[in-house]
Amino acid sequence: MNPFIAFLCQGNIHVTSLYGDIVTLTSTQFPIYSGGVEYIMQEEFNRTDGFWWDLPRPLNHDKNKDDVILHKILYFEIDESNVGIIPIGIGNDKVEMVRYPRAGNTY
Repeated sequence: MNPFIAFLCQGNIHVTSLYGDIVTLTSTQFPIYSGGVEYIMQEEFNRTDGFWWDLPRPLNHDKNKDDVILHKILYFEIDESNVGIIPIGIGNDKVEMVRYPRAGNTY
């Protein structure tokens, strides 16, 4: 059983234990973020996850010692610095500027 919980916050992957300790695994800054799913993957392939746990593995196999278990996470790192920003109406005459990939552009 994996005693850790991974989650995304402000574009980075964090892990907490059952005891409440939180460790930040990545340190990306906008417009680069870790563990998320880019727009095209969400819309066209219904992908909702941008990181995955590997199976836990023992680091040593000495039968006289307790095994230390290694936990790994595989994740996407997404760079949206070349994605254009467009205005999108969100109601009540408000406009939000959103990064939105357009067909034909190179990213």
